[in-house]
Amino acid sequence: MTSPEYIIHYADRRVLRALEKLPQETLCKLDRELMALKTNPRSGKVKKLKGHKELYELKVWPYRVLFGIDDQAKIVVLYEIIHRRDLKKYLRRFS
Repeated sequence: MTSPEYIIHYADRRVLRALEKLPQETLCKLDRELMALKTNPRSGKVKKLKGHKELYELKVWPYRVLFGIDDQAKIVVLYEIIHRRDLKKYLRRFS
């Protein structure tokens, strides 16, 4: 028996607005990666961020998707889609 897929959930409207602003090519790549997250949210491209309890990073060049995983509810929560140059500045706010 296969395990059920995870559900992708957007933390707030800011994530949806970020998606709308992405170039079409990046949006297609991101869509493929999000589909892969549904089946295995801790795949090889996913990295757990040091210093942040339950925050993970998915690289979709040149953007980073920051998300959390709720294994009990089978939900992947997308917190932010951010350009890689702004990632350190964004994470400093939560350190």
